[in-house]
Amino acid sequence: MTNSTRTTHLRELDTRASQINRRIETVFEMAASRLFALLEEVQGAGDALTRAADISSPAGRERLTRAAAATEAHVDAVQARFQLHSQTATTLRGQAESLRRLLEDLLRDMKLAAFIATNAKVVSHTVPGADDTLGQFAEDVRDCLAGADTNVKAIQEQLVRANRELTRLVPRLREMTEVAAELKVMRERLPALMAGLANAGTLASAAQGARSGMTQVTRALEQAVSQLQSGDSARQRLDHVREIVARIDEPGSPEGQVLERLATAHLDATLASLDEAVAATLPEIDRIAGPWRSAQEAMVRIAESQTGHELGQVAALSSSFAGGLAALEERNAQILPQMEALATAYRKGADAAGQIGELEEQMNVLSINAILVSGRAGHQGQGMTEVSRQLRESTAEIGRATQAIRKLARLQEQEAEAFSAPGEGAGSGTGAIDELEAEVSSLGAALEEMSAAARRASSGDPLAEVRGMLTGFVREAAADAPAHRPEEPMPEIDPGLASLLKSIRDTYSMKAERDVHDALFGTAGLSKADLAEEVQQDDLDDIFFG
Repeated sequence: MTNSTRTTHLRELDTRASQINRRIETVFEMAASRLFALLEEVQGAGDALTRAADISSPAGRERLTRAAAATEAHVDAVQARFQLHSQTATTLRGQAESLRRLLEDLLRDMKLAAFIATNAKVVSHTVPGADDTLGQFAEDVRDCLAGADTNVKAIQEQLVRANRELTRLVPRLREMTEVAAELKVMRERLPALMAGLANAGTLASAAQGARSGMTQVTRALEQAVSQLQSGDSARQRLDHVREIVARIDEPGSPEGQVLERLATAHLDATLASLDEAVAATLPEIDRIAGPWRSAQEAMVRIAESQTGHELGQVAALSSSFAGGLAALEERNAQILPQMEALATAYRKGADAAGQIGELEEQMNVLSINAILVSGRAGHQGQGMTEVSRQLRESTAEIGRATQAIRKLARLQEQEAEAFSAPGEGAGSGTGAIDELEAEVSSLGAALEEMSAAARRASSGDPLAEVRGMLTGFVREAAADAPAHRPEEPMPEIDPGLASLLKSIRDTYSMKAERDVHDALFGTAGLSKADLAEEVQQDDLDDIFFG
């Protein structure tokens, strides 16, 4: 073999080792990943079939129906609560209109009283010998009326604020009442759908088949992955091939010929080990195929069957029901601040109305005192007595209006307190909802896995793909064999070359590499201690590299 031919062969060795190394990373790792994914699919199939069989069984149907029934009282209470809220809102709006009219009447009475008080102050100056007592009475009444006017405006302000909150709140209350009614209808449909579920025995049988197949799949997968792990050791051996080739400075020299022979032997042995690994993996793939296909086919059949259709209806209705309940709880939490603001506004209005009542009592006392003082003036005080009597009648009218306003304002306050009072509909049904959602989630996951199985079944055969990847690797590796191979006899190993070979041998980490090396050059240069240490290392090889 000429030096040019040797150079070409060495270049082919290096290129081939590099290419095979990259293919191993792609093919062997991907094949192992696909097989693990298939194991997860079989596990998922078994779990999905078990969940579906459990829910469609008599016990499962009873459990789901019981979970839905546990929410019935909650839904009824929520519906009743928001119906009451809507009725209360209607009552509040009606009473607010009555309160507005009363306040308008009160303002007119107060203006009249203010006019009479002004007249009383003027008339008080016409009473001969009278001190300023009558005038002060009239002035005090005017001060009380000014305070009452301030409180009336405060009531009007709170009433406007409350009505604004009420206007925003009423449509939401009506909507929530309607949602609760719809949920009640949905819940009433669920038992009928559950009773229609059939063929639970088919599901149970399919689930049992998937679980029993898991043992075979797991065992075959462990064997297959163990064989595919040889790709890791092969990549390390191929790195050593390239390192040996890189040591060759003179291809035609004895050292170059020996190292070329060693690199070629390592490459051949590595490819042979990969061929053996693939050959051992293919039967394991066939063992995986049966249980995997059975599990997938079972789920596809159920997904397309009447039972699958009925399970889907149950899941859809249950999911809508559970979602509606959760949304209702959320909406209830959202309107609570509005309800509390409404109650606060009416409470402040009622407090302001109470203060008007206190002022009315003061005005009544003042008007009575004015009548008594003017009466002591005799005939000359008759004009003042008449004006004081008018003021008394006016304040009495204010008192009656104030009494009605106070009563109605407190009634508004009490009605509004119902909005912010704790009760059913503020999270009290959370436990029942959580239980139902857990059942629905389990059923939904099972149906989704079945649908996924149907999609996978129509998208190809992953096991055939893995098989094709592995056999294609072997075929391509064989086709890429170097065109030239060393054919000359092995050159004589002088001490310097023997030392080089020993240094190379010391870099090996696997028994398979040392066996290839020793088959070419023997172990004459190794001490007994070195060989004993290698026996221990070989035991570790069995653990890490198989």
